[in-house]
Amino acid sequence: MVCIVFFVAPGSGARALEANLQGLLRQLKSSSLAKSSLKRYQSSWKQWSRWCADMECSPWLPNDPAVASRQLVLFAVFCYRYGNGSSVSRGNSLQTIHSKICAIPWYHRWELGFNIGLLPHHAMAIKGIQRLQPSPQSKQPFTFPMLRALHQQLNFNSAHDRVLWGATVMGFFFLLSRSEYLRDGAYQYQFAIRRSDVCFYDRQGRRCERKQNVHRVQINIRGGKNDQAGVGVSRSLATSTVSWCCPVRAVWYLVNHHHSVSHNPDELLCKVQSDKYFQVRDVNQRIKEAASITGQDPHRYSTHSLRIGGATALFAAGVSLTIKFFGRWRSSAYERYIRIHDRVTMTMASQMVNSTANTCSHSHYHQGQPPRLTREGGSVNTSSFMPQD
Repeated sequence: MVCIVFFVAPGSGARALEANLQGLLRQLKSSSLAKSSLKRYQSSWKQWSRWCADMECSPWLPNDPAVASRQLVLFAVFCYRYGNGSSVSRGNSLQTIHSKICAIPWYHRWELGFNIGLLPHHAMAIKGIQRLQPSPQSKQPFTFPMLRALHQQLNFNSAHDRVLWGATVMGFFFLLSRSEYLRDGAYQYQFAIRRSDVCFYDRQGRRCERKQNVHRVQINIRGGKNDQAGVGVSRSLATSTVSWCCPVRAVWYLVNHHHSVSHNPDELLCKVQSDKYFQVRDVNQRIKEAASITGQDPHRYSTHSLRIGGATALFAAGVSLTIKFFGRWRSSAYERYIRIHDRVTMTMASQMVNSTANTCSHSHYHQGQPPRLTREGGSVNTSSFMPQD
């Protein structure tokens, strides 16, 4: 390894260079977090600073584990009891408390160069919060009956509703996170799908631009929460057998509509007008309405329900090995999102019995005796000990 050292003559030029390097250093350290996480951390630090002022102590903790841990845990208890500190706020959830507690050490690493954390006896309080708070209600998967209910409620003479349907179907079939195709207020995720990320192919695998020849759509996903480096992946789907609920047709419409409202192929795909992008809240509202129509609790549904609904549909179709790869999960975390539908469990007992019967020798069942298992897990053939006719 060759080390190159630059010598700069002392003076104003050196001071200006150092100031520029210091500014770049701060930018690089800030970039160690995703923009969405940095925004949450900034909000948490503001509350932490206000709380420390009320407690007449500095928000910058000393490099003393006992002192730092005590102040951190008291702040955690405050958040558990009073939330954001306003007169109308409720206590924070464990997940929110964890996020706030993580923000404070990050700022100390960023500014002072050392880490802080909770000592074991203070960490017990966080465990107590976990036990005392009710378990959070997980989101439920969006289903095909809900898709049908949503389809029936939309006005397809409206460009807004047509884009909404296209975005919903694309999110469901491609197992997309909301940040990958929707805007949240003025914020647009840097890896969100653009028009230039979509390609259509015919049955021979050739690029095509005529709707009647399209058989498959490919979407290039530039990155994600589990791909912050932006390596990117491509995912493809062919046309479905149900014309009203087809991912290829849905994406085809989104691309065509985008052409009519924008000349820039690198703008967000889900766009309603030249200056209006599709929002998370728009899809959320319609998802909750569809859930309510089908007799479900709308509070248990959101845009995340599309992603886990698609994963659940794949599981029910018997292609569970595809879910992790297609949904771009880096671990087996997707398993906690999948729900087992009644149509899957209705045949499970029969399948278990049939599976056992196929692996057992005919002699066991000819004699009316099931196989006897050994301690090692194998089976013993007991037919030789049975009375023979």
